[in-house]
Amino acid sequence: MSTMVIENADAVTHCTRCKTSLENFRGHRIDCFEKQGEKYVVIEVICPVCRQDEDMQSFIKGGVITTNLMIEASLAKLHLVEFNGDSLNRLVPWVRSSYERYREIWLRISTTTDKVHDKIREFEGQLWLPKLQQYWNKSKSRGHSGDNEFCHAMMWGSAGRVLITIQPPKVKQKKHFETLTAIFGDSADYCRGGIQGMNGTEEQLLALADNLINHFPELKTDDKVCYV
Repeated sequence: MSTMVIENADAVTHCTRCKTSLENFRGHRIDCFEKQGEKYVVIEVICPVCRQDEDMQSFIKGGVITTNLMIEASLAKLHLVEFNGDSLNRLVPWVRSSYERYREIWLRISTTTDKVHDKIREFEGQLWLPKLQQYWNKSKSRGHSGDNEFCHAMMWGSAGRVLITIQPPKVKQKKHFETLTAIFGDSADYCRGGIQGMNGTEEQLLALADNLINHFPELKTDDKVCYV
């Protein structure tokens, strides 16, 4: 059975899953793409609630933390803990409902991302500032990569910011594998970097962060490395 293709996604007015009017979400909508042949086509247009429910169910079943979940968890923690819940009534209904319904899960995700963030700061102090920042600033190339028995690393930067992605070594990469990306300043003289993106379980992400610190590979110019 072939997947339905939505020819004019901009004309869709209701979530294709729950049928709720997209007007209820103040313009927030997610176009879901699938590659068919040589091009990507829209197969669904969903509301923020359906997208978040999908991410949350994926986390409940497999423990995978995505970048979307990481960002949302940091905001949930802000309202639930830092503001002690006093700001919840000022949120739009679908966001407030999610924070209240999944409170413990949001805080669990936030705890994990905080651990990963701390390890990235450790890497920044031990390797980025004293060594890799100089390597980057002396290079005329934007793309760099390195691989060893512990991990595969990629580096790319622009406009004063440098991204470093850490993944399993190439020989261990499968169709789906964990990944962690950190961001740093190319002229910073103190630790101010952090997480740019992630996809993996807590165990996988912490292992990647440990490899970032303890087993970072030697880099070389690689023009195939880019971020889009």
